Amino acid sequence: MQEDFREQVEDWEEFQELTVSQRERLLASSDFTRRLLAQLRSSSAYQETYWEAVPEVAAALLTEISRQPDTDK
Repeated sequence: MQEDFREQVEDWEEFQELTVSQRERLLASSDFTRRLLAQLRSSSAYQETYWEAVPEVAAALLTEISRQPDTDK
């Protein structure tokens, strides 16, 4: 998400007008992720897609892990 944020803002005129220090603070801000997730939670389309993706990703990870040798033995 941070990479998407950086790619989105780096060419904006407002971003270019910031000092180097301000740019670094903006790009390092964890507040972007929190705000983005809050915005997405209010979107019904996002929520539907999210809940469709969760079991798909979980199933894929479960399959991958189950095919790996057990290291607990």
